[in-house]
Amino acid sequence: MTTPTPAEPLDLALAVEAIYANAQFRRADSYPALVSTWADERPVPTLEELEASWQAILEERAIEAAEQAELEQTRADNAIKIDLDDYRGTSPQIQALASKVAWLEAELRDLRHID
Repeated sequence: MTTPTPAEPLDLALAVEAIYANAQFRRADSYPALVSTWADERPVPTLEELEASWQAILEERAIEAAEQAELEQTRADNAIKIDLDDYRGTSPQIQALASKVAWLEAELRDLRHID
């Protein structure tokens, strides 16, 4: 592992794995004591780097949660089923299109297990 740059996230999984493994077997009671037991040749992440990496992960999760909430809201706003009776007096092409859109919506609801 190289020293991470701001655009390159720290390998948090490796750091956590090392902390648990070393703390368990070497009885380190602080981060500096734990780091001093590492036999790994790679650069040791500082607490600041770990905290910055964790903050970046939290920010990514918040963005993903906001996007998911927006998607769910959009789905809820567009949950009205197409009523084919609304298209009875239109041209055959419009009726066929409405029928196909209604079928696609039914398939999506089935795939998402929505009633």
